[in-house]
Amino acid sequence: MSYEYLARTIDQSPEIIEGLTSGKMTLEGGVIRIARGYEGAGQIVRHLKFPNDPSQSLENLSEMMGEGFGKINKSLETLKSLQCANLILSGVNLAVSVAGFVIMNKKLNTITDILKDNSVKIDKVLSAISDSNERIMIEDLSKFTATMSTAEQFMKRGDVEHLIPLILPIRQQYIYSRDILRKTIKAAFNGQFPEDMGYIFALRDRVVNLGLCLSNVQNKSGFRYEAVEDLKLLKTDWHALNQDVYNLTLEQNMLGYIKSSEFRDLKSFMSLRVEASPVLEYQSNLLQLSLARPDLESVIFEDNKELLLIAA
Repeated sequence: MSYEYLARTIDQSPEIIEGLTSGKMTLEGGVIRIARGYEGAGQIVRHLKFPNDPSQSLENLSEMMGEGFGKINKSLETLKSLQCANLILSGVNLAVSVAGFVIMNKKLNTITDILKDNSVKIDKVLSAISDSNERIMIEDLSKFTATMSTAEQFMKRGDVEHLIPLILPIRQQYIYSRDILRKTIKAAFNGQFPEDMGYIFALRDRVVNLGLCLSNVQNKSGFRYEAVEDLKLLKTDWHALNQDVYNLTLEQNMLGYIKSSEFRDLKSFMSLRVEASPVLEYQSNLLQLSLARPDLESVIFEDNKELLLIAA
């Protein structure tokens, strides 16, 4: 099965619609592959490039496939995950577009407000941590906000020269936020379920958005390989954080006595990794495609209003 070079909309590609409908092709993490049992199984047929509003993708694809949409419902779980409307993952192309960076920076501003509102609770938790330097994440919010707003300014202008020096402070904020979250989790889950998970969710959201922002800045600065590596690091770190929570709840037998509302919070915290995986995989695939096919960069990194199919 051979396919010519394409970078066009889904409605211009009847062979892809037919393949997805018949089951000859599957959709995985923003990549369409030949399904098992068929010649060339596992081969990438097309990469998908979603518009920043993922709901448009679902509506467009549903309309194009008609009744066949229901037949591949399982394969479309990735698209549904990309449509996730929570604080962290609403919107796509977060690591590969200027618009994505703007979306994340707005979310980080909201998270900063949440952290300020919960500063008393955070200080109470951090009192269990001996290293006073751990408080820096809370004390330097204004410096952090200034760094991110400056990065957004340079992103919009395409000013790579002044954007590159901001990679270091953004990386420092990511590493520090990740470490403070890990220590806060261990302190908060000390023999009981935390009274209020709000501040932990805010820290969690900050880590995920910072990881995506770091990858975005690396990509915009021309460091595509490093952008992919930062997405891999985010996935690895998030798995470790989830494992920490899982181990602590088991070690302290929390599951036997926590309230239903607390269990919902715990489930929400743990489920984000599953929701985030297809988003991170999708963006990593696009970045890796740009490394392998520099001729496709204009398609990969420009904003688009419709769902696009890009050659493998």
